Amino acid sequence: MRNEICVKTGSLLLLIFATVIFVPLGLRGQSGTKNVGAMQSTGRTNPAIGAQIEDQAGDAQDAVPSLDLRFTQEDPVPGIAASPVMVMPVQCSADGSAILDMLAEPDFRNHAIYLIHSGSSTTISLKNIMDLQDIQLVSLSASNTVLAALVYAAKRPQSSESETGRHFYIAKFDISGAYREAIELPIDYQILGFTILSSDEFVVVGFDPVNNVPRLLVLDSNGEINRAIPFPETMRNADGTSSQSPKTDALPATVADGMAGDRAFGSARFTLYGDKVLFWLSGKNAVLEIGEGGKSREVPINPPKGYDLQGFIPSNDRWIAEFSRKGLSSSGPIDSRPETGNFLFYEVQPSDGSLRRRLNLGADQFGWIACEHDGLLTSFKTDDKQRLIPLLADLAK
Repeated sequence: MRNEICVKTGSLLLLIFATVIFVPLGLRGQSGTKNVGAMQSTGRTNPAIGAQIEDQAGDAQDAVPSLDLRFTQEDPVPGIAASPVMVMPVQCSADGSAILDMLAEPDFRNHAIYLIHSGSSTTISLKNIMDLQDIQLVSLSASNTVLAALVYAAKRPQSSESETGRHFYIAKFDISGAYREAIELPIDYQILGFTILSSDEFVVVGFDPVNNVPRLLVLDSNGEINRAIPFPETMRNADGTSSQSPKTDALPATVADGMAGDRAFGSARFTLYGDKVLFWLSGKNAVLEIGEGGKSREVPINPPKGYDLQGFIPSNDRWIAEFSRKGLSSSGPIDSRPETGNFLFYEVQPSDGSLRRRLNLGADQFGWIACEHDGLLTSFKTDDKQRLIPLLADLAK
C-alpha cells in the first residue's frame, strides 16, 4: 500500500511517497515496512513553479470563485510530543476529531496514534492488542463510537497452541482509547484499506490476484462479507496487474501478487463525508460515494486544467478535493508550499463533480490539512519544541 509521508523540515513541508508491501498467506517475516529512509534522500523539490503557474487555469477554472483562507493558531495540544513525520492522508471521525498517525522518533518505525478533538487528545496504542503479535498497521478509521485499525498480524498462541500464520484483522477501540477486540477477516488476498460506515459496517478494498482484479466488499460489524460493490471502471488501472515485471519474476507468488496490487491500486483511499464515505484513487478523476449497505454512486470529477485528483479532506457537509499538478514525482520529495502551485484545494459540487470554489491556503500556512466540520477547516503543524499546534480557518458557506 502506498502512503504519503509528510516530513516537516523548518518552514518546508515535503510529501514523500512510501510503499508498504504486505505479504498475506503466512509468509511471515518477509513483509516490508514503510520506507521511512526515503525522507533522508536527496531533499530535492519539484521545480514546477513560476511561469508554469500562469499556465494552470483554463477558461472554466477562471470562472470559479475563490476564498482566501485565514488560519488562526490555537494553543498546543497538551500531552503530545509531535513527530515531524506524519502518515497521510489524515482520517477523521464523524464529529470532526482528527486521527493522527505519526511515526515516532528516534527511528520513525513505531506508530504514535492520537484521536484529537477540541484541543485534547486520546492515545490509541497498538500494544494494547494483546491477542495479536507481529502487528503491522495498514490504515485507520472511526465512527461515532468506534476507532478501528486494519492490521496484518498473527494470533498470539496460547500455551497449548502452535503459532499461526499472519492474516488481516480489524482491531476495535473505544473512542476513549480502550481496546475491545480483533476480528479476523475472511479474505485470503491483499487488503489495501478499509473504512467504517455510519451503520458500523466495514468496506474494504483489496486485490484478488487469482482473477487479477480489485475488490470492494461490504462486511458486517463482525467482519462477515455481506456483498460486493462493483469496482468503478473509471478507477481501474491495468498497469502492473496484467503482467509481472522482471523484478518480481523471481519472488514468491504471494509477494509478487501483493506488489502487483500495490502498483495498480495502492493509492486507493476512503474519506469520511457525513454519514457516507468517498472512495477514490489518486490520479483518477472520479469518486465513488458509498452509503449504508454499500449503496453507491459514481461521480466524475472535473479537475483544474493541468491537474489530477489527489484526494479528499474528511468533511461532514461538503466535498473538499485536493488536486496535484500533472507530472509530479511519484517517488521523490515534492515541495507542497502553497506558492509553488503543486497542489490546489477546491470545493467540489457533490451532484456532478464540478468545481464550486477554490480555497487559497496562503503562503504562511504550513502544516497538515486534516478535517472539515461545520464549515471549520482544521490543520496541524509542529514547532521547534515538538508541540502539536492546531490551525483553524472558517470556510463560511
